[in-house]
Amino acid sequence: MTVLELIERSSARLEASGVSFATAPTNAFDEAAWLVLWRLGLPLDSLDAHAARNVSAGEQAPPSPRAAAHHQPPPAAYLTGEAWLRGVPFFRRRGGSSCRDR
Repeated sequence: MTVLELIERSSARLEASGVSFATAPTNAFDEAAWLVLWRLGLPLDSLDAHAARNVSAGEQAPPSPRAAAHHQPPPAAYLTGEAWLRGVPFFRRRGGSSCRDR
């Protein structure tokens, strides 16, 4: 499976789950791309460069066991502990409910 195929599969699963997108990213494909690229340790703006890269079975595992435990998956920022706004990274504090610049 390639990076792009994994993103497409993940996007379909997000759409099927009925999650809503209130903040960036605003659609299932972009959310899936962000999660997959983050999980693989790739730059978040590098989809074109890595779309055809093969992804091993181990790399396809969910980013967090917590994600599978929720009926409705939390936003990517809660899974990864980070978010980006116009190229500026924000990181979620442990035990906190908001993102703050490091």
